[in-house]
This record gives sequence, structure tokens and C-alpha cells, in this order.
Amino acid sequence: MPSLVDAPDRHTIIDRRPGQYISFPDLALAADGALLIVYREADRHVARRRKLLARRSVDGGRSWGPPVMLSAHTGHCPRITVLPDGQVAVLDDDGARLYWSLDHGRTFSFHPAKGFVHGLPDRLLPLDQETFLGAGHLHRGTHPHPLTRQPTTEQMCYVSRNQGLDWEARAVMAFDPCLVLCEASMARLPDGRLFALLRENSGVGEPMYWVESRDDGRTWSAPAPTPLVGHRPTLGLTRAGQLLVTYRDVGPEAGSVAWLGDMHELCADFAVHGRIPAPGVLTLTPEALRLDSPGGADNAVRYLLRPLSDPRRATAGLSLDLEILSAEANGLAVRFGGHWFRLSPGAVRVDGRKPVPLAPGRHELSFRYAPGRVSLAVDGKARLRLDADPEHADTRPVGLGAADIRAANAASWRLYGLRHETDEPRYGRRYLLRWQPSDGLPDAYVRKKVLMLAHARGAIGPDFGYSGWAELPDGTFVAAYHHALGDAPDYVPGLTSWVETCRFTAEDWA
Repeated sequence: MPSLVDAPDRHTIIDRRPGQYISFPDLALAADGALLIVYREADRHVARRRKLLARRSVDGGRSWGPPVMLSAHTGHCPRITVLPDGQVAVLDDDGARLYWSLDHGRTFSFHPAKGFVHGLPDRLLPLDQETFLGAGHLHRGTHPHPLTRQPTTEQMCYVSRNQGLDWEARAVMAFDPCLVLCEASMARLPDGRLFALLRENSGVGEPMYWVESRDDGRTWSAPAPTPLVGHRPTLGLTRAGQLLVTYRDVGPEAGSVAWLGDMHELCADFAVHGRIPAPGVLTLTPEALRLDSPGGADNAVRYLLRPLSDPRRATAGLSLDLEILSAEANGLAVRFGGHWFRLSPGAVRVDGRKPVPLAPGRHELSFRYAPGRVSLAVDGKARLRLDADPEHADTRPVGLGAADIRAANAASWRLYGLRHETDEPRYGRRYLLRWQPSDGLPDAYVRKKVLMLAHARGAIGPDFGYSGWAELPDGTFVAAYHHALGDAPDYVPGLTSWVETCRFTAEDWA
């Protein structure tokens, strides 16, 4: 995975103060060439007090001026847009307010965004001088859906015909009881289509999804998966015509990241995500992927495979051509059908069941899921059958690697081949992954295409990764995100976060 983690000259801390939870930034390039950032100051992630602040940079983000107060008592997740006439508009969902600047972010006034009732807004997308599109989401109902552990979300496209004073819901962009689709980010493609990415928030390893509209947001396509697993995408077109997305990566290698490519790549299906260990732990040979880990968080390996979207109807299979040389209690496991199958040279263990003996040497382990049941076969012989709850979110994830990335996870194993398939009748979708060593590492796509801006290992998801980006006249990109280091001595989950930027270019993917 290309990374700028160890490039301190690329990073600038904008606001970091003890006792303040600084978060949720967005970034834009003003018409006078200054970079503008807006963000929230609060006491914690779930805030009891809050402010909304802005700053300007006149040197491409290397230094920042003093904060400008947009609001002393409100502020949540602001989104900033520089309109074609140079006006700056900031839409915030704490009280649905629209802040305006006529002097490139030096001062602001505000008015209510009447009728905009959905939260986590997208950047404004102007259709003409008077007409703006927006997007936001909310949870419908109060009872959690068992497949997602929360009420189902509704992602809405909004329209204003009087420069953001009054808003009306134009159309539902996405609504699916098996998926928590939210935090949409829209962009206008060169052919006029609207293209949007959405966070999926079930917490089971689903990727981000995409939708499109060919009629200015009046109707939207059915959501379809992307190769990326992340939260709060910020999508836009670069001047070179590529799509750039910054987002919170919530795969095994967590952090604030960027992806650059074309629409066809982004509309591809799920890609395997992996945790990248210290050098020497993984070795790829023509015959096998070899793991030799002495244990510990820095040496843990875990692969996130395509989850089930609707286990009430779906079927799935996972086959591993595998040799296990050694494994501590958490060293090697398969997560499938709601169960952890812990693998060792002598047995396959599932909590509450008699171990399945496993002789030394190379074996084919085949896992199968159908609604209500999971089975295991070893070298073609059925060995175990378990119940699986088709109505529960825990039945959905699929993974391979260390069951715990922190402790008792030393292992040595050889993977000669992998086949993973899912059939989702609800979506008319079939997924098939055939992997062998000649294909490269299982997570090769993500290692090539996702640029790590800032690692956040050990930090909880809410404390990092909401982001915005802008392109400078020289083609350099600047991304702003909130951040925390889980291994820092002063880190307190939910109470520690600051805002920083990272500068990068298209050549950083080379």
C-alpha cells in the first residue's frame, strides 16, 4: 500500500488542543487562491458543547491563519462549497444552517436551511445560480433491524431553488433494509450524470456503494458495490478528469486514505482488504502465500472477504487449500456464517463444539452457508454442521487470519489457494473470487490503489477519518481529516481528536 505516514513534511497539524475534540473537517479552494477549512470544536465525539470554526491558508496548506468563528454554540459536520461566482457556502446539520462568505472565507453570515431535515449533509452541488442540490440521511424508525443492529437509513437528495434558503426532498437516493447506506458524496460527471458514493454502516465489512442519476437527482439507480470499504467519502473530479475519493478506511488496515482512478474501476465489485504486517511476516512464492508471525499487533494478518448482504436468502462457499504449521489460540481463524473456526495443526475448534481432528499436512477446508446452517468439510468429507441465524448481523462477515490482532496470535501457515463465492438472490448478484499465488497477494488491489495518508491503528473509528480535499493550481492535492493515534499515551477513545492535512500528488500512487 503506498503510504505517506512516514513523510512528516507532507503533514500539517491545523488545530490540536488539550481538552478539545477537534473533528469533522472539510476543505475547499477559494476563488482568491486561499485554502479554506471548516471543522467542529467540541468536548467529545458525542458532543455536549460545540463550536464551528474556519481558517484560511495562503501558502497551500503549509500554515494556517487564526480561527474564524462561524458559530459559538452549534456545529456538527460542515460541508464547504465554493460556488461559480466565488461565494463560499457552508452547510451544517446542527440546526440546518447555511453559512455564507463574500470575502473568500474571512467573514461569514448565516441563515436557516429551511426544510433540510436529513443529517450529515453533502457539499452543495449548484445546477445554476439559484438552484442547488444537496444530500443527507436519517434513520427511519427507532427499532434496530437485526441484520444491521440499527434502524434502516434513508439517503435523500434535496433541491433548493432560492440559493439554499428553502429546501425540499427531491428523491430518495438509497434505502435498503439490509444495508445502512448513508453519508453520500455526489459529483457531476463530464457527461452530465450525477454519481454518488455512500458509506455502508452495518459494521460487517460491506463496501461503499454507488448510485447515479441521469435527471439531476429526480431518480437514482439501485445501489451497487464498489471495491472500497470506508466511511464518509468525499468524491470529486480532478482537473485531469479522474475521480478522487478521500475517506475513513475501516478495513483491517484502518486510517485516513485516498483513492484515485476512473468510474469503471470504482463501479467494480468488492476487493479483499488485508492488514499489512511488519516486513518478513508474509512471503509470496510461486507455490504459496507463506505467513510466519511471532505474534503481536504489528505482525498480525487478517483478510476481510466479501460479506453476505442478506443472509436470509443468500448462499455462500469458502474453500481454502491450506497447511497449518503452528498457531496459538488466536493465530489463525475463519469467520464464516456467524462462527469463528479456530485452526491449528491438530484441530478445527468452534466454541461449544467437540474439536474436529486435523492431521498434519496440507488440507482442503470447505465451508458452506445456506440460510440457517453452516457446514465444514475437510478434504471432501463432511465433518461439522452448525446452526446459523439468518436474521442476525453476526452471520454476515467473512474473514481469514488472526482472530485477535493483539494477543496469542503467533502462527505459521501456507495458503495455496482460495475460492470464495456468494449468491445473493435479493440483489441478482453473484460474486466469485478465485485466488492463487500467481495472482499476487490477496489484497493486491487495495495495496496498489489505496494511498494511506495517516494510520490510525488502535484508535476507534469515530476518532479519525472524516475528510475533505481540494486541488491546488499546480496539481497538488491537500486533504484534511480528523485524527488520533491509538497507541499515544494521552489517547482516550471518544475524547481525543485533532485536525491535520496531508499533501499528495498523483505520482504518490506510482
